[in-house]
Amino acid sequence: MARTPDWEKLEMAQGDPKPAWPLPEVKPKFATWSIGGGRPAGCDLATCARWHAGIDLTGAPDGATIVAPEDATVIGIDRGWSEGSKAAFLRTNTGLFLVLGGFRPESNKEFGVRAADKVKKGQPLGRVLGSYGMIHLETYVAQGRSANSVWWKTEPPPEGLLNPTHYVQRMVGEDVSLLHTRQRLQALATLGYYKGNIDATWGPEAD
Repeated sequence: MARTPDWEKLEMAQGDPKPAWPLPEVKPKFATWSIGGGRPAGCDLATCARWHAGIDLTGAPDGATIVAPEDATVIGIDRGWSEGSKAAFLRTNTGLFLVLGGFRPESNKEFGVRAADKVKKGQPLGRVLGSYGMIHLETYVAQGRSANSVWWKTEPPPEGLLNPTHYVQRMVGEDVSLLHTRQRLQALATLGYYKGNIDATWGPEAD
């Protein structure tokens, strides 16, 4: 997968020491290697138009509840996103600007969530759109920001963009580790030491 080396230069998002997993009904599963990956999916370095600015929290079924990762103010809700889904923009009390993309349109109304509302960690915000099947998470420095930014291939990372990897790690705690087999195999593959299936179990090929 094409990936910009600039992803390694992004400062890690801080925020709440133990943010809530946004999909409480869904076992944690995420694609940490997506940050800085090429878009559209499957592009190579010559054909990529932009870079992925967040991490995909995958495996979410239609209607799964989406909750606020931490105490925040809703800056935008039911905003246009991708593949028919919608997004929420949150400014956290800890100084992060969070983008959560993948909502079922108008699902925020079920929970009475509107722009400018104050929400608590774990409070429901809406539901997953099944055809999108995940929540896309982006993290930024909150100051001066009211929406996400596109990370174009020919440009540096958007101002204030933060790497959400450690933030996601803190969400899941000991339930899922970034050192679990898939992440370890992906890291080895990226370094050129592993040529097998990254979904495989740990074995002699990886040792």
